[in-house]
Amino acid sequence: MQKRTLGWGLVAILSLAGAATAAEDSAAARRVTLDDGAEVALTVQGSGPPLVFIHGWACNRNHWREQIPVFAADHTVVALDLPGHGESTGTRASWTVAQYGDDVAAVVRKLGLDQVVLVGHSMGGPVALEAARRLGSTVKGIVVVDTLQNVEMRMEGKQIDAVREAYRKDWAGTCAMAVPRMFAPSADPELVKWVTSGMCATRPEVAVGLFEGFAALDEAAAMKAVSAPIRAINAQWQPTAIDVNRKYSPDFDVTVIEGVGHFIQLEAPERFNQTLRQTLLAFDDAPAARAVDAARGPAVATALGPVQGRLADGIHAFKGLRYAAAPTGANRFKPPGKLAAWKSVADASKYGAPCVQMATGNSANPSTELSKQIATIFTTSTEMKIASEDCLFLNLWTPG
Repeated sequence: MQKRTLGWGLVAILSLAGAATAAEDSAAARRVTLDDGAEVALTVQGSGPPLVFIHGWACNRNHWREQIPVFAADHTVVALDLPGHGESTGTRASWTVAQYGDDVAAVVRKLGLDQVVLVGHSMGGPVALEAARRLGSTVKGIVVVDTLQNVEMRMEGKQIDAVREAYRKDWAGTCAMAVPRMFAPSADPELVKWVTSGMCATRPEVAVGLFEGFAALDEAAAMKAVSAPIRAINAQWQPTAIDVNRKYSPDFDVTVIEGVGHFIQLEAPERFNQTLRQTLLAFDDAPAARAVDAARGPAVATALGPVQGRLADGIHAFKGLRYAAAPTGANRFKPPGKLAAWKSVADASKYGAPCVQMATGNSANPSTELSKQIATIFTTSTEMKIASEDCLFLNLWTPG
């Protein structure tokens, strides 16, 4: 294994991933009591497919304040404070990521959730992996946020020892100096202040106690033990080793957000929410999560592998077929990138994630998907909001 010198471990070294004061923004919290007596404070809103948001080291559930109301419109959203954080209680002899995995799994079971998507920021990513190991098929997918850039890296060495000693001697002073460095230069100063002040209020025994155990984390083993698809939404500041991570989770992929620091969901909430929604839609259509159903129509051979359509009214519909990997960011005006092959039969019974062909808004009042696509491409109204330019999909219909 390599020494971990980057990744969320580096964020732990420099910023402790920024906490906030839970009571400042939370609605009245629900509580779940764990077997060891700790009470986990929860925000639960909305109805629909369940999303569980897991904060990072020394953070709390208010770091999802920009996501909770948005996704509660069509999901059951659960945001929790891990024991020792925010409004949750707990006194333990040791604080570990593995035990937090137990805690999240217990909350999911006590709430009776199924086919859940776990969303974890920073340390919350490894916590999500640990929870998924315990929940098995209950987990539909995992989304990690600015973390797990390279699961073969380990946090060890003289630098870590020096930082550990600094936290032991002066927790509040060290974190107050370090947190602002983990934001992009363009970040709102009030946001930086809010995150920093809340983080430094975290109980030192919890934050430092967790740090003591980070060197022993084996993220590669945790990832390998999970069967659910894993998607990362990471900042550009550090490359994600996709090939390395896929050795442990073949169904791993990443979307990179530019111009942000470690707190993507707070620094660029609109872009983050759009990316997360696209990821959730992709989970719905994930071939690994679906058995081939002959009633949907035949699987046709393509250059990328077989595609399963849907047979309806004598028509085979193949919707949302990805036919090009569109360029993103600085490469957006360059030719499309290399196509990625499907591992098995891809389900094409639904449209893929929102892209430039789709839109929201009232200016054209489209009544069909086709008119939406046309309206998106040709409208000049400022009321029409183009969802994204990061995907290109093709829709085909053939006689039954």
